[in-house]
Amino acid sequence: MPISALPSELIVQVLQNLLESNSCSQDFLQCALTCKMWSYCSLQLLWHRPLLLKPQTWIKFQKTLCLEEQTTFIPYAPLIRRINLSAVSDFISDESLETLSVCKQLDRVTLTGCSYITDHGIINFLDKEVGRYLLSIDLSEIKNISDQSILMIANTCKQLQGLNLSVSPSTKDDLIGITDKSIVTLAENCKDLRRIRLSNWRKLTDKSVEALTTHCPTLLELDLVNCSITNKSLINIFTHCKELRELKVNQCSLLNDFGFIKSPIVLTHQSFDQLRILDLTNVLLITDRTVDCITQAAPKIRNLILNKCVNLTDLAIESIARLGRYLHYLHLGSCRLITDDSIVHLASKCTRIRYIDLASCHNLGDETVIALASLPKLKRIGLVKCTRITNRAIMALTRNARTSVSLERIHLSYCNQLTVNSISVLVIHCRRLNHLSLSFVPAFQNQEIQAFCRPPPKEYNAEYQRAFCVFSGQNVHTLRTYFKTSIHSGRELTRKLYYNNNHENNRIDEITDSLRLHTVN
Repeated sequence: MPISALPSELIVQVLQNLLESNSCSQDFLQCALTCKMWSYCSLQLLWHRPLLLKPQTWIKFQKTLCLEEQTTFIPYAPLIRRINLSAVSDFISDESLETLSVCKQLDRVTLTGCSYITDHGIINFLDKEVGRYLLSIDLSEIKNISDQSILMIANTCKQLQGLNLSVSPSTKDDLIGITDKSIVTLAENCKDLRRIRLSNWRKLTDKSVEALTTHCPTLLELDLVNCSITNKSLINIFTHCKELRELKVNQCSLLNDFGFIKSPIVLTHQSFDQLRILDLTNVLLITDRTVDCITQAAPKIRNLILNKCVNLTDLAIESIARLGRYLHYLHLGSCRLITDDSIVHLASKCTRIRYIDLASCHNLGDETVIALASLPKLKRIGLVKCTRITNRAIMALTRNARTSVSLERIHLSYCNQLTVNSISVLVIHCRRLNHLSLSFVPAFQNQEIQAFCRPPPKEYNAEYQRAFCVFSGQNVHTLRTYFKTSIHSGRELTRKLYYNNNHENNRIDEITDSLRLHTVN
């Protein structure tokens, strides 16, 4: 069979493999120059998702799109399927969208942070049949759009599966442009919607959630951060969205236990095995009962965020322990009622935890850190304002050989009992450590060590700037070198830190052995 008889799909696949193999770009260029068919197939791959990282590239790209078809080898606009302008967001305006409107085959458009875009630009862009094949639109961090844009999306993008409208919280009361009116219409017209993010649009209420859950029952990801929803929304979500994988309702202050207890997860024991991410940050009114319901209905949650859920106690941690090997990420910041016993139990059951944040959990002490030190995959640990922690806890982190290749980020700010000696052993032991925070730790408020930390943020006041002590990236490597060549890393010093109190070290070994036994069983 002559090569010219090969199907174009096969040629595209061959070229795709070449492009992904990181081989010399000249090889791909030679293939593109072989014949017209190979050239066309090569251009399909190159223009499928153009890489626009610099303003100069964007300007050249615009000029190419404006060329008349008679002056080019092939029309480029129909080849473009995905466009991401987030890297050049400062240069994108309504006129830029006018240029892009010639790309009729687009299926993904990312305009993150393009803050100069207005309703006028989006409406004109979609009014030229661009929305026919669009599956995903990202308009995050564009605060000056309103219902007009969303209504245009609803009327022109019938196949839409993903929409991101999230914005960062604002101190001003200016995030009022998007309301229930447009989201209800969107839900009615785009029934294939699978992912929608609506963070910080405060005008959105239960009406929007009811429409989304009723008309789009195959929703996988739902982000309602800081929206004005009540327990009625939670009940609708758990009644209709049985395929939900990610739910974020943080900052929704009107939610409480009732929304979970009166939903199908309790009334009909509906299972949500596919739920992987649940964020309940600052939902102040929930208690242990909510956590118990959630962990029974969704036993495979991977990321659980309960930051600032101040009513949770050890009973909630015991419920979380049910998640076992599925739990990877846990945030319990400001859960001030939990104690060491519950975290020791958690560490024995959830042995695959990679990230755990226990900031401002004032009842936690050394036993918590000793238990967490046995986790073989632990990458990040947050212990900010856990003031009961001592050098004993830090040395426990260095007793496990696995932590030397797993721990990457440790947050110890405000842990005022720590000394330079113990931290030096920790830094030398944890070879992959790339972030260490020790702000407001008295032992590190000296110029010799602070010379290695990164500069404090400019918005900090004078007191915070003086106490700021954070090492990251190359600064950690420099600090490690300093410790290796200074008195802080001597063998005799390390021996004293390890064996100064035999009773405490025996206790560390006892807890560690107990945790290993649980893991084996």
